Amino acid sequence: RHAEHILSSALLLLSPYPHGKMMDDSFNMEILSRELAKICLRLGELRRKLSDLTGAREALVEGIRLLDNNPSIVSAHMEELAGEQLASTNTKAALEAKRRTLWICNGALLQGGFSASLGRLLLDSGESSQADENLQSGVEFAVEVATIGFTMGDSALTERAESLELRLLGLRQKALIMQNKTDSSKELDARVAELSERLCLSLELEDS
Repeated sequence: RHAEHILSSALLLLSPYPHGKMMDDSFNMEILSRELAKICLRLGELRRKLSDLTGAREALVEGIRLLDNNPSIVSAHMEELAGEQLASTNTKAALEAKRRTLWICNGALLQGGFSASLGRLLLDSGESSQADENLQSGVEFAVEVATIGFTMGDSALTERAESLELRLLGLRQKALIMQNKTDSSKELDARVAELSERLCLSLELEDS
């Protein structure tokens, strides 16, 4: 409860700024909105553990709203392409495009994290159909980011995206089973096994 109070207080102190006129720089607005969203995510997860499902949902919905103005994952593909085209002629611009690509991808992973947390909350509330829809949108974010990470040769980004996808797929399988869609759940087994094996191998290589 003490941790919940600290997070709630931080959110109240900072939340006026994204909606006011104290920041003219849109990128600074993105940064602050994203940091506020992270607080909402932690607060939502904490409240869920405390069985405050209504409070948890309010925090998660607010966090998702804060991310609404962040660039879409489509923008990351555009930035990635721009970086490739500039790589041989303008190194500085290419590096800036890469930095922007990573920024957008990290935002997409955060959105995927919200999908996972809200999906779990909906499962706890018995709303399996809505949970599945929410989780599927998170899977789409994770797959897009993994693709970009692979194209850029950024194994760390790809691994983070695939870890998120694995988490989301596990929750999706629970949602499908709750809806008596056992066959649909089994259809995800191959992808779950593929991701599990790849991520385990990655951990083994890191430890060797």
